[in-house]
Amino acid sequence: MAAIKSQPAGTFKASGTAQGGIWHIALAGLMLDQGLPADQVTWVPSKGSAPALTDMVAGGVDMVTSSLGEGRP
Repeated sequence: MAAIKSQPAGTFKASGTAQGGIWHIALAGLMLDQGLPADQVTWVPSKGSAPALTDMVAGGVDMVTSSLGEGRP
């Protein structure tokens, strides 16, 4: 959170589901809880956590929101 707060909006990218999906809303809620705008982190829509995690490993996004079960493997 310190890194996200210290950078301009849009510096970090996240993924995990489609635009407006549960994990997108979860990230927006986290940003609001931290006193940041809901779009502080740019959302990159994906077809679920598996493609989003692959994109993160490849360097396309900085973080993925997902359940523990989805992220564990």
